[in-house]
Amino acid sequence: MNTETAQTMLKGIAQDLTDKVLSIESGPLTTKDHYGAYLAFLTNFEESSERAIMALAMVEAGKIVGHDNQAGIRSALKIMGH
Repeated sequence: MNTETAQTMLKGIAQDLTDKVLSIESGPLTTKDHYGAYLAFLTNFEESSERAIMALAMVEAGKIVGHDNQAGIRSALKIMGH
């Protein structure tokens, strides 16, 4: 798979995740930068490679909907040992 194909796939996944990101970002702030909600979502994926792809897609989804969600996702991944 070339880089262009991977980017296209990532953007497609990100588009599918925009509603999830909007839901997280508009929900009550129970943890700093919503890391708890991102952690809950990312723990659904067993393989670390799957979690990494979903984390990248969620960052892209954040960009699409106008939310800088990198800190929350980064914190969630750190808790998971990534």
